[in-house]
Amino acid sequence: MQYPLISEYINSILNAEDNFATQTELRPVLNDDGTPVMSSGNFAVVFKMKDERDGKLYAVKCFTREQEGRAENYRMIAEELEKVSSPYITPIKWLDGELFVDTKQTDETEFPVLLMDWIEGPTLSAFLQSIADQLAEGKVFKDNEYEMFELRCLPANFLRMASWLLKQPFAHGDLKPDNIIVQEDGYCVLIDYDGMFVPAMQGKPKPCMGTPNFTHPSQTSPTLNKEIDNYAISVIALSLQVFALKPSMIAESPDCCVITKQQALKLHTLNLLNDEELMANNNIQSLLSLFLHCLSQNKLESSYFDHAIAEILVPKGFDVYDTELKDEDWKSCYQDQYGMCYSHNGKKALRYICQCNNCNEVVDYRVREGVIIICDDFYDGYETDYDFIGFRLPNSVISIGKGAFQCYSLKHMALPNSVLHIGEYGFSYCHSLKTFTIPSSVKKIESNILYGCENLNKIIVSQDNEYYCSLDGVLYNKDCTELIFYPTKRQKSYYEVPRTVKRICKNAFFDCKTLKIISLSESVSLIEEEAFRGCDSLQDILVDDNNEFYTSSEGILFNKDCSELIKCPSGKQIQSYDIPFTVSIIRGHAFDNCQSIQAISISPSVTKIEGSAFKDCKSLYSLKIPSSVKVIENSVVWGCTLLQSITIFIPSIVEKVNRNCFCKIGSDLYDPGEYTFSIGYNNTFSNQLKYANVILEVPSSVISIDYETFSVDEKYYSVLDHSLGVLVFNSYFWLLRAVVVDEENEQFVSIDGVLFNKDCTELIIYPCKKQASSYTIPSSVRKIWKGAFLGCKSLENIYVPQSDIDRFMAMMPDYAKKIKPISH
Repeated sequence: MQYPLISEYINSILNAEDNFATQTELRPVLNDDGTPVMSSGNFAVVFKMKDERDGKLYAVKCFTREQEGRAENYRMIAEELEKVSSPYITPIKWLDGELFVDTKQTDETEFPVLLMDWIEGPTLSAFLQSIADQLAEGKVFKDNEYEMFELRCLPANFLRMASWLLKQPFAHGDLKPDNIIVQEDGYCVLIDYDGMFVPAMQGKPKPCMGTPNFTHPSQTSPTLNKEIDNYAISVIALSLQVFALKPSMIAESPDCCVITKQQALKLHTLNLLNDEELMANNNIQSLLSLFLHCLSQNKLESSYFDHAIAEILVPKGFDVYDTELKDEDWKSCYQDQYGMCYSHNGKKALRYICQCNNCNEVVDYRVREGVIIICDDFYDGYETDYDFIGFRLPNSVISIGKGAFQCYSLKHMALPNSVLHIGEYGFSYCHSLKTFTIPSSVKKIESNILYGCENLNKIIVSQDNEYYCSLDGVLYNKDCTELIFYPTKRQKSYYEVPRTVKRICKNAFFDCKTLKIISLSESVSLIEEEAFRGCDSLQDILVDDNNEFYTSSEGILFNKDCSELIKCPSGKQIQSYDIPFTVSIIRGHAFDNCQSIQAISISPSVTKIEGSAFKDCKSLYSLKIPSSVKVIENSVVWGCTLLQSITIFIPSIVEKVNRNCFCKIGSDLYDPGEYTFSIGYNNTFSNQLKYANVILEVPSSVISIDYETFSVDEKYYSVLDHSLGVLVFNSYFWLLRAVVVDEENEQFVSIDGVLFNKDCTELIIYPCKKQASSYTIPSSVRKIWKGAFLGCKSLENIYVPQSDIDRFMAMMPDYAKKIKPISH
């Protein structure tokens, strides 16, 4: 059969809408001069085409020379590749009589075409030649330039593609640098399937094609077979490793091949063997051994190949579970066009760096081939130039770090069957994620990997996974003894925990807004902290009467002997609650976000209140904490904006009051109204603190008070210097009227409400609400602490001895205008 000339094909393609039989939506992509983007070879010409409907790019291959059995072979190839899903190869369609061409070469007017996805990027040979050309022009590449970064990554990326190819039932048949595309994300993609072998071709004669340097020197088999790629794989792999170490050798290597067919027959003439630097490299030694094996045996078993390349893909000593971002990784990292940074060797995805371009482009991002580790906090999603709707991970990824993907716009996440470990909060706050699939390879999942995924309705686990499973979309360990995560958006109001479950993990039911009742069986023996946090509609937690570890009373969860109050469901409709006299510990987040509760009375049996116990109780206006309480942890009443009074007794044995204990109380910092804040120890100083005039009482036992202890707003100012180490007192004291120190305190003293160290050589705090227009600094003072007079607007004059006026000016430059000598 005769075929049209390339010029005749061009004329037909330029009017594609009239000349295609079925693919009428395709249009040619044009160069600046109006000619179609195309490439040609011995047997065909390939045009770049665009689908007008969705913008997808295709390659249309038109034939210029006859090839025996082409149509039949391509139909078999297309059928085989239809079963394959891989980034290393693309499916094809053989379309008979598809393209009308007005030609003078034959009476025929309708000709077959081959349709496939367009693969963007240079061929491997073109990429290598570009580097050689730039070197010839005297260019000196930097480590983080794309060309050298890609060249360093190429050997491992090619080996992964080759490892995949050797495991397939088919072979490429004409493997060489001209038939491999190097994509920008590092993938090596096979093109040009004219010589491909598929099982249906077994015994068919081999076509006369192939490049001598990539064909086994003694290959004599006349038929197609599975072994035809072996030699090409071994020689290309060795060549790429040589080029990565010595780019100058690209120009010296015919066909980008470091061992030609003639040299393979006379190895003693091979200069490579005399290069001491190359021969000392472990990777070169491994790949040279692989080449020699293939040369002598003309066979390359997949298992042998994988063993030979194992330390090239994952170097000896490389910790695949160390996801921490190291400083040395930043020194010569590579950053791609999207702001994604990769380590020098391409084995770690480091961090996303926003460029503040505000382009808002929608991106389905494919992480580079060869990446083994996704580092901690790789993408946090707070600042971004792009709308990332997906992250596609290569089959090389083994570990995903802590908080690696916090992407609000993420809609899908495909984990490859190579991932072994997912760090805590690995996919937290992915608000658009609806389903999440865990492959069979995963062995270790840390806590809270899907924390804050508010639209997640299903978790799917491969049935072949030996460590985890899902039941009706809920994540469990394999034997269902641990309930790990209940999807936030799962539309159920009642959930009965399976009888096999012994442990309910931290945040297992976090933010499940639709759940109203949770029933626990007798087998549950451990409920980790914050297991039911954020379940705003939850009204009752029921526990089987035979459970030996937990019980519930009126739907409130306790430990078995009721000495610990664990959780009052956030949606429970009660206005007041008296803590039972059996309770000694109120657990963290016990009443978190209980919207209806207005008053809580704590029994004198309670000795400890854990962090955030009453956090965000928006209706709470009264709270009584008895003197029996020895420990009050962080943020116990954070966000209780209607709280009108707290009575808190701090016993004299207390040495430290934790940060944020009473943070964010009241609705308005500057207009506190009648809100009263009572504090004391041994009932001595209760009812002395008010927001309008704050008095700080320091018991004799106190040696340290954390910052924000009495903060009423998220903002605070560092009043004292942390590094001095005696009194850690960074607090928000815009309202402070006086500091009172117990006479027995060995560290501090107060004089007229002003705080000093014990011997009064250091003035620490002058309360900014102290009502005085002038102040005389004692003559004993030798040091003024930074910020000591911060916010003292009413203070007009600061008097110091005449002899010390220069020294105090130097210590308080911001108050120089107010400093005056003591008059006699």
